[in-house]
Amino acid sequence: MFDQIKDTDPEQLRMRLLGRFTLTAYAVSFRSTGKRPNQPNFGITYSGTRATVKRTVAVDPRVIPIGSLLYIEGLGWRLAEDVGGLVKGRHIDVLLESDQAAIQFGVRRNVPVYVFASGDDRLDISGKRGTLPGWPSVTAFPGTPAAPPRTGQMHPNTV
Repeated sequence: MFDQIKDTDPEQLRMRLLGRFTLTAYAVSFRSTGKRPNQPNFGITYSGTRATVKRTVAVDPRVIPIGSLLYIEGLGWRLAEDVGGLVKGRHIDVLLESDQAAIQFGVRRNVPVYVFASGDDRLDISGKRGTLPGWPSVTAFPGTPAAPPRTGQMHPNTV
């Protein structure tokens, strides 16, 4: 579903404003995640998918359920696939291509964030079901593959 929607003009889709969030950025690196490339699950998100620039964001799953399809003003479409040890409340961590890009991104406050709403307001790519406040619980979009099963505990920044 993400690939089908990522280039779509948000004006053409039903979205619901989640609110204004603080944005920071991270990279798939030891500096950002505390993991080295030779370690298990390096580059794998909390949802079990491979972290992908221009798609993956880390969220607080108590605020935004894993699998939610988000539109972040100024960035475009992103998918809530990851969590982070410091990502709490109305905070989103955006995956970028390098530590340098993450540093240059800085901290952006009061950024409007919307969730895609088509009757199904989020993808369930991980089996970690949740709902947005005031929204019904939903299942996966048709044709969305299930994420691989997860085993063991991961670093708080799971990439």
